[in-house]
Order: sequence, then C-alpha cells, then structure tokens
Amino acid sequence: MKVITNRSFYYWLICIIWMIFITGCNNSLHNISNSQIINGDFETGDLTGWTVVEGDAFSNETVVDTATFWDENIPFQHEGKYHLNGVITGEQKVGKLQSSTFRLSGDGTITFKMGAARDIEKTYVAVCLAKTNDIIFKQPNTFFLDPGIAEVSQYDKGLAYTNNYADYAIYLPEYIGQEMYLLIVDDDSDGDFGFINVDSIKTYYVDGVAIP
Repeated sequence: MKVITNRSFYYWLICIIWMIFITGCNNSLHNISNSQIINGDFETGDLTGWTVVEGDAFSNETVVDTATFWDENIPFQHEGKYHLNGVITGEQKVGKLQSSTFRLSGDGTITFKMGAARDIEKTYVAVCLAKTNDIIFKQPNTFFLDPGIAEVSQYDKGLAYTNNYADYAIYLPEYIGQEMYLLIVDDDSDGDFGFINVDSIKTYYVDGVAIP
C-alpha cells in the first residue's frame, strides 16, 4: 500500500483548492459578462453591440459627444463622453434599436438615462424576454416637462426635462436568471420631441451597486 506523506498530501490539497478558486473566478467572470449588455454607455462612439431592427431613426451618427443642446447651451447631463441622441436623424424618423442579450442577475435591477421622448405611448425603453420576444416592461419618459422657455436655471432646478436626461430604475427580481434584451423604441413621427435620447444603461447590480 502506497503511503501518502504529509508533503504530498498538502501539495495535492493546495492544487485542489487552487483549481476550485480558478473555476469559481472563471464562473464569476462568465456570469458578470453575461449579465451586462454590450456598449450600454455608447462609449465606443457608435452602435457596437446594438442592432437596428426596424426603421431609420437610429444609426452610428446618432451616437454623439455633444454636451449641450440649443443656443442656450443647456447640459444634456449624460454620463461619460458619448450618448444616444435620436434627433440627429430627424424628429420624423421612426425605428427600433435592440441591445445584446443578457441574463438578468444580481438584484434584478436595470437603470438608464432617458431624454426627449415626449409621447409616452410611442417612445420608450422596453425590456423583452429573449426566448419569446415578449415585452415584460415599458419605461417611457414620465419626467418629460417642457416649461416653454429655454433657461438653464429651470433645468438646473429640475423644473424642466426635455432633451436632457432623467434617471430611471426598473426592478424585475421575479425575472432573475432569464435571458432578455432591451429595445429602444421610437414610433413617434409628429416632430414634437418625437425622438428619444438614451445613455448609461446598467443591467447588473449587486446589493444596490452597479458592477462595471
């Protein structure tokens, strides 16, 4: 009978622990990557990771690094350098833009910034199940508020939300573990803020903190 020495025992024990650790790290990295959409912040400067599935409202040109709007230089209040500015192709254009697929994990929280999108029935961000393409949640820009005057002070005080961004959070813990995607929808062709701005989409939160 072969006798395992203490040195051999500890060597194999260390090897087993190391293999378990590496496997756990790989699984964690895999879970994190599967839980986040590609280019949710549009920081590639184009629509990398996104697919135009309908219409001509969205293109690479709608991803901009413009920091302000109108002659009054009102800040968009976006995050990072780039964001999706739907007005670039024209307010009368309509279309749908689909994100990459992700598995809802962590807290089941999705957050993003949205601007413009005055018609809450025709312009919104939708959460869709990948296996059925069913929409399980729609978020329109319910913060939209046009005071009729373009004064920076009104926007700074939170008394105006037009092209600038408002923050939104969607909580879907009952769908944790399911594959889904986001759909940015612009079905508004009337020309009265008939476009949608989106930025800073985050789809993976743990204990209330976004995991990059």
